[in-house]
Amino acid sequence: MKLSLSTLAVAAFLALSAFAADAPRVLFEEKFSGSLSAGWRWMHERPDAWRLADGALVVDTLPGSYWQKQDSAQNTLLRPAPVSAKDGFIVEVLLENEPAKQYEHAGLILYFDSFNHVVFNKEFIGKQELFMVSAQDGNRTVGPAKAYTGRDVWLRLVVRGTKDTGRFRSSENEPWQKLDER
Repeated sequence: MKLSLSTLAVAAFLALSAFAADAPRVLFEEKFSGSLSAGWRWMHERPDAWRLADGALVVDTLPGSYWQKQDSAQNTLLRPAPVSAKDGFIVEVLLENEPAKQYEHAGLILYFDSFNHVVFNKEFIGKQELFMVSAQDGNRTVGPAKAYTGRDVWLRLVVRGTKDTGRFRSSENEPWQKLDER
């Protein structure tokens, strides 16, 4: 399986007020054309299993896990958060993939280390599903899953203070739907 990511955007809230309508401003956007922008780093890179093509990052599915001592996930592309969680930020991406084998997955990750992270994935577990998994000091929490059969999905992680919210939609023209909040 291959996955394709198009237009990764990172935005920050202009202010953390009581108004939910605060408009975020874009802090960083990656178009995945030519070469990766400065600031990216690979965790367990396999250069032969990723490439930029037609304005997308294409990554071949490889075995591995983020979970504690396993910490073996390959070709995870990381970028430092542009602002603190206290200030709040949003990460979103258009994910194009159709996982078909058990545990094939792709998505967004807020990665601190193998014992502390939040993952928002599209994964095959008997069927295609969207779900969030978080680990805090090694204690793992798996959120509710939602069946999702489309090839393309927009994933969005909203981070504000101690809250992480996973939202999704099947096109840019649809409203965001909340999947889970931690």
